[in-house]
Amino acid sequence: MIRLSSPDGSPGSADEFLPCLIYVILKSTPTMLNSNIQYITRFCNANKLMSGEAGYYFTNLCCAVKFIEMIDARSLSLTEEEFNRYMNGEQPPGSLEDQNGEDENLCEGLKLMQENLDNLAELRESQLRWRHKAVQLQNEIASFRTDVTKEVEGILDGTNKGQLQYLQQYLDEDSGSQSEKDMTAGSETTSAIVS
Repeated sequence: MIRLSSPDGSPGSADEFLPCLIYVILKSTPTMLNSNIQYITRFCNANKLMSGEAGYYFTNLCCAVKFIEMIDARSLSLTEEEFNRYMNGEQPPGSLEDQNGEDENLCEGLKLMQENLDNLAELRESQLRWRHKAVQLQNEIASFRTDVTKEVEGILDGTNKGQLQYLQQYLDEDSGSQSEKDMTAGSETTSAIVS
């Protein structure tokens, strides 16, 4: 992030890094940021927080958070009404294309960050479209599976019913022919007795 905040890609100074960090915090709105900072302050080794690269980053993070907490309409040269609209999200700042004369005032890191945020927004929309299509495909597959299962069960039921009907018919025919044989044998016996 430090390299990206500098126009030529070399490590940037705090003058370039801090505005980018403030912008990132404002855009990302991390949850429980203050409690996490308090946790680090209370339980981290104080020597680590005061020295080295980790100390530099933590100090910049604390400065950015404090700046955001202390920000008001007067410090941004806005009227109270404009400030409240911005804070409530009713009037978001225009994109970089809308700020014709103000482009020169933005550092290269912020321009690059805005481009990256625009790209991320496009990717997020694309991902949501693909996720929707995947869910739709899963639903279609589940529906197809259910339809095939019902069809197979219907065919098997029909086959079983057909076999049962054929067997019943065969048994009926067999028992009918057996009773005919019994009747003919009985009539022959009675005719023999009568004669």
